[in-house]
Amino acid sequence: MEALRSALRRSDIFDKINKSIKKNKLPLYIWGLTRAAQPLIEDELRRFNDTASAGKAESSGDKASIQSDASGDKASGRVSLIVTYDDARADKLYSDYRFMSRDVFIYPAKDALFYYADVHGNATTQRRLEIIRRLNEKKDTVIITTVDGLMDKMPRMEEITGGGMSFTVGEEINIEAVRTSLATLGYENREIVEGEGQFCVRGGIIDIYPLTEDCPYRIELFGDEIVSIRSFDADSQRSIEEIKSFGIYPASEFVLSPARIARGLRVIEDDYEKEAAALKKKFHTEQYARLTRAVNTIKEELGEFNSTTGLDSLVNYFYDETVSFLDYLPKDTPVFIDEPDKVAE
Repeated sequence: MEALRSALRRSDIFDKINKSIKKNKLPLYIWGLTRAAQPLIEDELRRFNDTASAGKAESSGDKASIQSDASGDKASGRVSLIVTYDDARADKLYSDYRFMSRDVFIYPAKDALFYYADVHGNATTQRRLEIIRRLNEKKDTVIITTVDGLMDKMPRMEEITGGGMSFTVGEEINIEAVRTSLATLGYENREIVEGEGQFCVRGGIIDIYPLTEDCPYRIELFGDEIVSIRSFDADSQRSIEEIKSFGIYPASEFVLSPARIARGLRVIEDDYEKEAAALKKKFHTEQYARLTRAVNTIKEELGEFNSTTGLDSLVNYFYDETVSFLDYLPKDTPVFIDEPDKVAE
């Protein structure tokens, strides 16, 4: 791998690229690359961007931002974004980039056909929240996404990451409070934990399968005190490893407290009454019936089951401020546009 990097650094074309970046001649257009060469170029440009950023930080006296690990690379938090034109192309870029780095992830768009039918909804949310977790924990991450993946209205990042929970051996907890909090975070209450995003409570045992982890965890209580925590296999239910603590992130991109749900439903009800009155006045009975069914479904899903599936088009009812995924990225994140003409289309 280093032989490829060295050959690239010695090439005339890369020297021209570096000079353009140093002179801040951006955006920079590069064409004529094979698909195999593209991830190598992007990886080197990302490293070059880190070096340039470190140089600026050093000249301004910001020593904290230029700490290095044993390999001499920036310690953590290197993020880059690759935007392409469709999911098939994103998958190909992902396969190519995995040769260069294991820290590459696809941020998938929400396919309305499957997401709202909940065929792939949980898997899509899992992949998106994994990236949000890595960004919050400042881990090196290369993100590949499509234009559609950037178009969703999202709550501010702290609305998601600030809602997590942690459990430590020796601490005291209230089971009912934990049950309520897990439901608010989007976890599904089941009789037995079988998949990601589920939890169950049986006597003094709480099983939780975090959406962004590889295995579930079992919390054993004596009274209100946590006496042990173990990871276990979801299929066999056998313990894997005893641990001292663990943390979880929400199982949904929309963390809605009962108060936030109640407020949002009130606004939806107000808008419904205005629209319904207008439809009835015009004798649009079919549209009125469809609207009524849709609003009743929303009220049932949120009010009774706390389900946030399909909430995207209603997000402004529940959050005063929304952002795009681009707002989640660190400042000065390098952005690569794959096939700009096709992306523009």
